Amino acid sequence: MANIIMCSWGQMDGAQSNMGDIVIFESMVATIRRIDPQSRIVAFSSDPDGTRRQYGIQAFDVFTAGGATRFASELARADLVLLGGGELVQDRSSKAYLLFNLAPGLASSILRRPFVGYAIGVSGPEETSPAGRRLTRLVLNRAAAITVRDEPSKEYLARYGVQRPSIQLTADAAFQLGVTNDCTWMPGLEATGLDLSRPYAVFAVRSFGHRSGAILPGFVKRRLGLGIPAEAKAERKRLTHELARIVDHVADRHHLQILLLPAQQKSRVAFDDTDFCDQVAQATKQPERIRILRRPTSARCLIEYLRQATILVGVPLHSLILASIAHTPMLALCYASKGERFMNRIKMDRFAVDLYRSPMAPFPTNRIMALADELMRERTSLSAHIAKAHRELTQQADANEAMLRRLLDSNQ
Repeated sequence: MANIIMCSWGQMDGAQSNMGDIVIFESMVATIRRIDPQSRIVAFSSDPDGTRRQYGIQAFDVFTAGGATRFASELARADLVLLGGGELVQDRSSKAYLLFNLAPGLASSILRRPFVGYAIGVSGPEETSPAGRRLTRLVLNRAAAITVRDEPSKEYLARYGVQRPSIQLTADAAFQLGVTNDCTWMPGLEATGLDLSRPYAVFAVRSFGHRSGAILPGFVKRRLGLGIPAEAKAERKRLTHELARIVDHVADRHHLQILLLPAQQKSRVAFDDTDFCDQVAQATKQPERIRILRRPTSARCLIEYLRQATILVGVPLHSLILASIAHTPMLALCYASKGERFMNRIKMDRFAVDLYRSPMAPFPTNRIMALADELMRERTSLSAHIAKAHRELTQQADANEAMLRRLLDSNQ
């Protein structure tokens, strides 16, 4: 029986964790179980009991008084430590983000426990400071193996001086999730008030003014009782108004119902995307016609919600990835390079709008509306195109599992 530590954000806020982090977490747990059903998996969680009930794994809160001691104890007996998946290397959101992501790898190296970078994303110099690049080189050169989810990540690791483990291009861990029909997805959609006999569009929205290079991550600020910075509030207000205009356009022009999908459900430690959805809805011409998903749900249910949708307009990367798994045409509003990269990889880059390189520029509302109209006109052919890309990425993602299997077999 292998002892595996998952150093992931996937349960950092329990069931209310970030959508993308939950998707990756669920996929990684399922992958480990396929390889070794008897493995003992340990993860970080702000709600250890809830995580144990939901996933049948061990969990502890690393940010409590005994968290560091528990981590050291678990690390001493670990057969393998997993860093990732997802966006591992960047410090634009906060300087401490990268340190938190890489510290378990450094600790593993000191205690001579093997660790891997699992389907990780690596940001470029515009999103990773010189100090962050040096830290990346220091830690990841000690990894047993590294898989990356896109070609730029592989290129940036090489540029930052990561040379010792082989770096393999795969795909995001979400593509290993697998799709089943055992999810009772319909009650969750009905609970939003949607009329399931009529078409609807999904807007996966979030406020991203927090990616400002602050010292502390947003979730730490919330735990310490600190508020949203003034500059983030100003950006949030502007984004709310412009997104509401786009929502009204899609609803009116194409006679669609609208479902707002928070990237992160109402939470005690993270900036609340449910509140942001409420603000966007209230800023529309007819708030009463906007529906909001208000309760946590599984990754597989989210895929089904998107499969039933006509189109997605998405800010978070994993709303785009889940839409591709559902073969639903998507328009990406990219607040970081990772969204653009994914759209480039599936050859949907003409439907990707850059919102991060010039944050003070006028918001491209009219362009987004025009692209939404184009997406609607071409949605049948685009769905077939996305289905083909999904099949290819699923095959490439299998290399993540092969890497884990090889390392676990070598430890037995």
